[in-house]
Amino acid sequence: MWHCIILIVFLINAVSYFQDANTPTSHALIPESGTDDSKEIENLDKQILELKNKITDLEGSMLNSKAEMERKIQQESQLSQDALQSVNTSISGVHLLLSVVGIIIAFVGITFTILGYTIIQRADRTRQDVEDSLNICQKIKDETSSLNTQIQSNISGLYEKLRFAELEYIMNRLQRVPLDIVNLFTRLASQDIPSHLYLKFKEAYLSISEPSPHPTAPGKYRLLFYQQFPKQSLFDKEISKDLEQDYGNILDCAFNHEIEVSSVSFFAECAIQGFSTHSERICEYYKALYNRLHPHGGIKDEFTRSEKLHSMIYNSLDNKVHRFALVEILIVEPIPIITDLYTKMLLRDYESLPDNTPEQSELIKKIRSMSKQES
Repeated sequence: MWHCIILIVFLINAVSYFQDANTPTSHALIPESGTDDSKEIENLDKQILELKNKITDLEGSMLNSKAEMERKIQQESQLSQDALQSVNTSISGVHLLLSVVGIIIAFVGITFTILGYTIIQRADRTRQDVEDSLNICQKIKDETSSLNTQIQSNISGLYEKLRFAELEYIMNRLQRVPLDIVNLFTRLASQDIPSHLYLKFKEAYLSISEPSPHPTAPGKYRLLFYQQFPKQSLFDKEISKDLEQDYGNILDCAFNHEIEVSSVSFFAECAIQGFSTHSERICEYYKALYNRLHPHGGIKDEFTRSEKLHSMIYNSLDNKVHRFALVEILIVEPIPIITDLYTKMLLRDYESLPDNTPEQSELIKKIRSMSKQES
């Protein structure tokens, strides 16, 4: 720009010079003679020539300045373009960086969102688990408190439940291993077994092969049948014969109390089914009672031939017909002592009653006749 200013100033000075040289009023430039004019003209020509050269040089200089300016403008334009390209590149880089940063931020945001959701879910599950655990603990506490109350208020009832559970286990065990009766007999003999377990017990007994690998196992079953299930077992078609054949051993091993209870049950069932249908079984039972050996002395036991036992059996038959039917069986095949006990009790209660049937009166006469013959 400053080159242009210099050029303009130079042109203004040149124009002013030529105007002063051609002005007629300028007396200093008017020659007085021809020689001086020629010299002056030469000088002017020289000045003009010099001026032209200077103008030419100035033009060249201006052209050079123009070219230089164009070159510089081009350089500056190139620099501007390079700068713009650099800026564009930087902007693209920044845009890419921002995109990458945005993707990273989005990924991190999604990750934290998922992580936060997962943590919340786990926290909810943990809270639910804790609540469930607390509820379970509370339930256990309530059940424990309730059980403690039941134990304190009903110890006998709890014992019965435990006892029945144990009996169920033992019966299931015997069904799987029938010979285990050898080990479990004492536990069963010391308890009252519910009647609904009879079928399981019988199934275990029937599953023992003959001859038994353990000789005492069948006898232990038969003793428990008599002790625990007299009504069912003594009249069960599948096992009653086995029991009849073993009355002696059964009664020898039974306690007096067990004989009382089982005998009353036995004759009560005979009364229900009819004495006449079980006369042979009744005689075998009385023979076993008569021949029972005392567990300590090896002699015949006084208890099984005592008035106490047979009065109990007789009195358990609260029906007159049943008592006559039982005595009738006993006098057909008399058993020492025992037959006498029943005939005496029958005469005592019914000998002088006017409402006896002809059959009953005839039986009373027969008893009197037997008594006279004995005397």
